[in-house]
Amino acid sequence: MVWCTSIPAYYRADKNKEYEPYAKATMAIEKSMGVQIINMFEKYKQFDLDRFFTFKSEENPEERVKEGDLDFWHPNQLGNAYIAKIILGEVFGVEFDPEKYIKENLAGEKYPGY
Repeated sequence: MVWCTSIPAYYRADKNKEYEPYAKATMAIEKSMGVQIINMFEKYKQFDLDRFFTFKSEENPEERVKEGDLDFWHPNQLGNAYIAKIILGEVFGVEFDPEKYIKENLAGEKYPGY
């Protein structure tokens, strides 16, 4: 079984301060019985988040988000491909190239090559 923390929100400090205790609590769980825990909250920060958070939001007054604001929580296709890169590498030892995947996928390749 694999358990991952949440990824960080885009450079929005207040949300990341809210998320950080949950990531720390997850990482403190005893690793036993074949459970693998991945700290996505920290690992995802090593990448260029400017490229991953490009979606525009709908209005969300509870979170002080206006329609058209940057979506701080949901990564785009490339951001999700980098999540796959981390999990495939750490869990299965599989090398995955998110840049190549996105390039070939957007070009219409049904089965991108590696």
